[in-house]
Amino acid sequence: MSAPAASPPAAGTLWLEAPDFAALDRLACRPEPFALWPVGPKPLLAHWMDEAVRRNVAEVVVIAPDRPHLVRAALAGGHYWSRAVRVLPVRGPETPADCQRVDTLPGLPPPAPIGTPGELLAHWLALQHAWLAGRKATEISVDRLQPPGAWIGPQARVHAQAQLLAPCWIGGRAEIGAGAVIGPNALVGERSVVEAGAIVREAAVLADSYVGPKVNLHRMIAAGDVLLDAARGTRVAITDQFILAALGDGAAGRPGWTERGLAVLCGLLAAAWSVGTPAAPTEEFVPLGWTGHRLRVGTRGPLLVRRRQWFWAVAAGRLRLVGVLPRAESDLSHLPDDVRTVVAHAAPGVVSWADLQGVHRVDDPQEWLHAAYQAAELDPAVRGEIRRRLWSVLRTGGGA
Repeated sequence: MSAPAASPPAAGTLWLEAPDFAALDRLACRPEPFALWPVGPKPLLAHWMDEAVRRNVAEVVVIAPDRPHLVRAALAGGHYWSRAVRVLPVRGPETPADCQRVDTLPGLPPPAPIGTPGELLAHWLALQHAWLAGRKATEISVDRLQPPGAWIGPQARVHAQAQLLAPCWIGGRAEIGAGAVIGPNALVGERSVVEAGAIVREAAVLADSYVGPKVNLHRMIAAGDVLLDAARGTRVAITDQFILAALGDGAAGRPGWTERGLAVLCGLLAAAWSVGTPAAPTEEFVPLGWTGHRLRVGTRGPLLVRRRQWFWAVAAGRLRLVGVLPRAESDLSHLPDDVRTVVAHAAPGVVSWADLQGVHRVDDPQEWLHAAYQAAELDPAVRGEIRRRLWSVLRTGGGA
């Protein structure tokens, strides 16, 4: 018996260009650039890295004008599937004319021009459906194919009375309740829960999301406790956790139940601290990405008291305990373009790196430097240092 033929050595370079849709991301409000948005079980860029393996190239060059540090981190700092990877922030003279644009899946034609937030949202949902339609029964996968065309991930639990309509995909460790209808053209992400009687059709439920009983999702994306309507181009934050909710600690950039519980304790402590203290004037603003909700901050006392309303925003899932200071849209106008993008997409929180430096207001001329440093995640020890000093900063910081 002859030995199998050896695979040819990897050769050549695959040039990719990630689009900069940051200015259009007013609905999904993702913390990462579009190339890292999930399509099926993994980011869009990962599908192109799989394409690099199929083409057997030796190197991949990614031009990423939008948050290149996050793209570089996602590609393991320079290697992916044993391929060398370079991430460049801008096009150079060496960029070839056939550079592939990472705004669609490999093998699909370029999308129509995308010029509005609604069009970007609709395109994202279309990519989910295109990925699902492109799956083949012969491909190697950890998912099992259940007739007539439902892909089910490992350790997923589907009730015997649930109805699966092809094509659909249910990620690993997801749970589908009795009487739920999944499909056609539906995706349920890993570790998500779709309760009894809910309907998910022509829609996507992202990882770590909860869909309550009898909720009907059509042409929508459920991202934790946020509902994105691709048909109408709207975003709605759901406060009723029996309808939609984020699962897990920090799922989709939102606080988990442990963090929310700690925030409630801090809120109660702040309220007790304020008893007998004359009420101080407050300032109000609408933070980035919020709709119909104002955030108040006091002008006197320690941060625990000044930001006591913020703890209830954490409990509601709108803030993190640790993050960059929340700010209004107008507070971005004076920032450099690259910094504006990074800060606008960072998770906001009650206590920030700027607070540790004695800067407690976004209108301080030094605050944006600290916010950019924290948002870029250049130092992995930053978050741990803020958590370690959380109480001391809340108790003493910001006093007038």
